[in-house]
Amino acid sequence: MARDTYEAGPRSDAGVCLTFDDWYIDGWFAARRLFDRYEARATFFIGKPDKLDRDAWKKLRILQDDGHEIGCHTMTHPKLAKFLEAHDMDEYLHREVLPALEILRGEGMEVTSFSYPYFRHRPQITGQIAQHFRMVREGKAARPIHAVYPERSNLTIDRMLAERRAEA
Repeated sequence: MARDTYEAGPRSDAGVCLTFDDWYIDGWFAARRLFDRYEARATFFIGKPDKLDRDAWKKLRILQDDGHEIGCHTMTHPKLAKFLEAHDMDEYLHREVLPALEILRGEGMEVTSFSYPYFRHRPQITGQIAQHFRMVREGKAARPIHAVYPERSNLTIDRMLAERRAEA
């Protein structure tokens, strides 16, 4: 980034996006004090929700109550390319995404984000998935849906940048 393209000093809108994937709930739960100490909040993307036991759900509810987000990470955590060798994208949505979302919400999770396993995605299916979430993590980046699909929001990235330049 060029030196003249950023402002010095504290920014109220700056931050870091912490995400954790899969089903390592005991480890995440053990880190609660650390999260609290630094006032950090994270998104925990849960894969294989049908395999979680009562203790895991209890810990996830506590993490959510602490202010963390619980996200969706598919039913079986498949490698997308391998899945698509035998199935189509609609089946991915109906076999992997929606059943996992239903289980998570059925357990009281306020799910608004989705993450593809193994950082692999297909733009063709992200549009379908975006109908069920506010945020989709594609590759190694988390993107709000209005940034990926501007027609879903009246605030496009170009408009936001223009407004920030006008304020400066």
